[in-house]
Amino acid sequence: MKSLIILGLALFTSSAFACTDFSGDYRTEENTYYSIEQNGCDSMYVVDETGANEMIFDGVERLLHEYDIEVEGAVLAHVQIYLKSEMKAEKWIYHERDVVTYRGGEVEEEKKWAEVSFNEDTDLLTVLHNQDGSTETYVDVRNR
Repeated sequence: MKSLIILGLALFTSSAFACTDFSGDYRTEENTYYSIEQNGCDSMYVVDETGANEMIFDGVERLLHEYDIEVEGAVLAHVQIYLKSEMKAEKWIYHERDVVTYRGGEVEEEKKWAEVSFNEDTDLLTVLHNQDGSTETYVDVRNR
């Protein structure tokens, strides 16, 4: 009887922490392609023509990407994109913070967050919540 209780508890615990697997190949509305390789409820890699980015689902903000904006060899600004990801129920939630530091020292910061899930066709549905309160919805078609 004790082993049945332990087995039942183990099954309940693993199902309670189950998350949606977004692994697959997708096409955006702009006809660019990317793939997602997910590692359970811990992390995922998003791979496109520019390379791979790892998203770790622990709610910790990390520098995702940074680059300089140059015009005729002169750096006009430095851009840093930070991302914080987590899995909640059947959704991938991420918070993005973009920081632009201009050559003169002025700093601009923009924050947004998104909920990512599957629609009824198992295409990737992203609802982006912008800093000004507006929302944008994107559907990336899953290659079948």
